[in-house]
Amino acid sequence: MRRSAFWLLISCAAFIIVIVWGGAQVVYAASPQFTSFLPASPATYEAGSLIDIQVLATDADPGQTDTLVYSLGGTFPSGMVMLQPDSPGNPADIVWEPDLGDVGTYNFTVLVEDVDGNIDSEPYTLIITAPGTPTNTNTPTITNTPTETSTPTDTITPGGPTLTSSPTFTATASPTQTPIIIIVTATFTPTRSPTPSPTRTATFPALPTFTPIPTNTLIPTATFIPPLPTRTPLPRPANAGAFIPLGDGTVRFVVNRDGVNVRIIPAIGAQLAGIVNAGYTNVADAISGDGEWLRFEFEGGDAWIGFPTISVYEGDLNSLPVADPRTIPYGGFENPLAGLTSMTSESQARSAFRGVFVRSGPGLGYARLAATTLNAQFATFGRNRSGTWVQINYEGTLGWIATQYLEFVTPGGLSALRAGGIVAEALPYSENTYGSYTDILRLILSRIELAIPSLEGARARWTAVALGGTLQCGDYPVKPTDYNVPIPVLAAFFGELDPIQSDFNLAMGLLRQSIDLLEASCEGRLAPDAGTTQQALDLINQVDALFAELRRRLQELIPPILEFDPNQACLFSFNNREQVVNRLVINVVQSFTFNRDRFVNGFCFDGEVGRTYKLEVLAFRGNARPRVSVSTFDNPTNFIAVGSASSERTLVTLSNILAPSTGRYLVIVSDLEDRPVPLDSEIAILLTDITGVTSFASVPNLSIDAAGNLIVAPVPNSSGVPGAPGAISTPGVGTPATFFCPNVTYTCAQLQAIGGNCDMARACLAQGNTSLDQDTTPNNGIPCENILCTSDPNAQFDFNSGDR
Repeated sequence: MRRSAFWLLISCAAFIIVIVWGGAQVVYAASPQFTSFLPASPATYEAGSLIDIQVLATDADPGQTDTLVYSLGGTFPSGMVMLQPDSPGNPADIVWEPDLGDVGTYNFTVLVEDVDGNIDSEPYTLIITAPGTPTNTNTPTITNTPTETSTPTDTITPGGPTLTSSPTFTATASPTQTPIIIIVTATFTPTRSPTPSPTRTATFPALPTFTPIPTNTLIPTATFIPPLPTRTPLPRPANAGAFIPLGDGTVRFVVNRDGVNVRIIPAIGAQLAGIVNAGYTNVADAISGDGEWLRFEFEGGDAWIGFPTISVYEGDLNSLPVADPRTIPYGGFENPLAGLTSMTSESQARSAFRGVFVRSGPGLGYARLAATTLNAQFATFGRNRSGTWVQINYEGTLGWIATQYLEFVTPGGLSALRAGGIVAEALPYSENTYGSYTDILRLILSRIELAIPSLEGARARWTAVALGGTLQCGDYPVKPTDYNVPIPVLAAFFGELDPIQSDFNLAMGLLRQSIDLLEASCEGRLAPDAGTTQQALDLINQVDALFAELRRRLQELIPPILEFDPNQACLFSFNNREQVVNRLVINVVQSFTFNRDRFVNGFCFDGEVGRTYKLEVLAFRGNARPRVSVSTFDNPTNFIAVGSASSERTLVTLSNILAPSTGRYLVIVSDLEDRPVPLDSEIAILLTDITGVTSFASVPNLSIDAAGNLIVAPVPNSSGVPGAPGAISTPGVGTPATFFCPNVTYTCAQLQAIGGNCDMARACLAQGNTSLDQDTTPNNGIPCENILCTSDPNAQFDFNSGDR
C-alpha cells in the first residue's frame, strides 16, 4: 500500500474518533495573552505591497485557545481587516494593501478575547512609505577566454570576432516580489497556500529597438490534448431574472438537550457550524429530504439541526420546502438563486481579498462556484435575512459571497438590498470535480512536455550564438500558449491549482519571449549581440527551472493509475487521495494484521436497499481493540453504524445494518490507541445478510475457543437454518480447520432453538463444551443425544479432516 494512500484511511479513522468518540472539555476563566507579532511593532512597508502581520495569543484555560477571537481597535486604516486563524493554535492575520494615498504612520490596537469575555490588547505601529527604486546588479559580463566543454553552457564565451566595442548591458528591471496568497476558505479564514518555486532571476526588458511582432505560428493540431468536456446547461428556469423574496420561517423548534451539534449540511458527521444547549429556540425555513433535519439561520449562515434533539412547538412541518445544499439548488429547482446569469444591477461591490469563494447559497455547506480576484467589481442583487451573505454576479456566475469580504462601491450598500435574490438563467450543476482536478493536473503536465521541443530549440540556437556561431533563422520553435483552469474546478481546488496555473503561464510567457527575441534578431529589428543573447539564455534558464519545479509538484499531486480487479476490490477516494480497498463477500471471512506501521484497514461491499446486514470484527490474536464504522462509499463521514471493542479479543458486532439505498458501502477498521506494548494483532472480519432472519443478529458467528483458535459458526439463510458446511470459508486465516459451532458456551436447548443439528453439537463438543455430553449416556462422545443426535448415536465425525 502506498504511504499516502494509507494516510487516507487514517484521516477517515481519525475523523470517526473525533465525531463519534470525542470527549467533553472543562472551561476555566483566565485571560488570554499575546505571545508574538510578526513583524514586531513598529513595522515598515512600501505602498502597493500586500501586508500580512501575523498575531498569536494563547489562553491558560484548557481548550480556550481554540476559541480566541482577534479584532482591531483604535484608529486603524480603512480596508485593513483581521482574519481569524485557519486552525486552532495558528496565528491570526492583519491584512491590508495600501496604495500611494495611504503613505503615513498608523497607530492602532490589536485585541484578543476568549469565550469568557476576558480581553488582552497590544498597541501596534505601522509605517507606510512611498516605493523606492531598487537597482538590479545582475549585469552580465563577457569573458574573453573560451571554455571548451562537451556540454554547451549558458555563459557567453565569444569566439570569432572580438567584441571590443559592445556596450555593457545593464539590467534595469525591478525585481518582482512574490505575493503572499491569502485564500479565504469555507471557514471564513485564509488558507495559506505556500507556493514552492525556483529562484527567479530578474526578467530583462527588451532593448529600445525591439518591438514584438504578432505571430501566426500555429501549433499542429495533432499534438493538442483535447480540452475537458463541458456540460450542456440545464433548461432555463421560467422566472429567470425575477427577484424572489425570502419568506419567513413558520416552524419554531426548541432544543431538548445540551451539547447538540449544528451542522453545515444535513448529515451525521458533517462539519460543525456550532453547538447549542437545551432551551435554544429558532425558526426553521426548510426540511431535508429524509425529514430528519431542519434548516435555519445560525450565526449568519444556513445550518442544520436534526431530530430527535429538537421539539417542534409551532407550525406544520409539511409546510416547509425540501432542501439540501448537496443536491437541491438554493431556492429550489423552479427558482434557483444560484447558477449562471447575464443580469446586472446598479448596486455594485468589490472583493476586498483575492480568493474569496462564491458559493451556491448563503452558508458554508453550499458548493463553491468560483473564487474572486482582488478588487474584482460585480453587481449585487439581494442578501440573506441577517445580511451576512450577498447574492452577486461574478463573471456570469450567480452565487453568494460573505458580506465581511466585500466593499460596496455604490450608495446604500447593504441596506439597499432586499432579503432574497434573482433567479438564475441556468441551474447550477455539480460535476466530479476531483476527476476534473486530476485530469487538469495531467493536462498541465502534458502541456509542459509538449513545450520541451520549443524550449530545447530556443536553447540550442541561443547557445550556438553564445559560443560564437551564427544565428539560425527560419522554422522557429512553436510558441506555447497559456492555460486557464475552468472556474468551478479552480474554486474547488484553489490552493493547489492557482499557484500551478500562475507558474505555468509565467513559464510559457518567458519561453515566448525568448522566441520573440529570436524572431526579432533574425528580422533585423534587434542585434543578436551579447546582451540580447544573455537575455534570451536567462529567460530559457528561468523556464527550465520553472518546468522542473512544476513537474515535481504535479507528480506529487497526480495519483498513480491504480489497477485492480473490480470483483475483488474497490477504488476509494477521499480528500484528494485514492486507495484500493478489498471487497467483502457475503458469508466469506477475511483476515488481516495490525501492527505499529499498519493500524487502519478499509473494505467495501455492495448493499441492496431494504436488506439487513450484520458485520462482525474480532481480533482473535494479539492486543488490538478495533473500532469499526460503516458509511456510504461516496460520503465516508455519513456513518450508518459504528462500534468498538471494549477490551482485547472482544467481538465487535454491528447488527441490523439497514441499507438506505442500493449502492456501495465503506467499512473502516482502525486501532489508533496509544499503548505501552506495540500493536500486534490478527483480525477477522465477516459480513452476513440477515434479511428475514434478524433473530440471528445477536448470535455470534465469530468466536475464540479456549486454545485461542478462531471459530466460525454456520451462517443462517433466509429460512433461518444455518448454512451447510462449505457455505462459509476463511481465506488467509491461519487457524485449524473451520468449525461450525455458533457459540462454545451454548447448551443443547440453545443449539436446537437456533435450528442447530447434530453436526453442530459435535463441533461444539470438539471445542471443549463437555456439558453437551452429560445427557442420556454421559461422556460417551455423543452430544445432545436426546435432542439432536438421536437417529445415529454411534455416528462418528472427524473434526480434524472435516469429513462427514
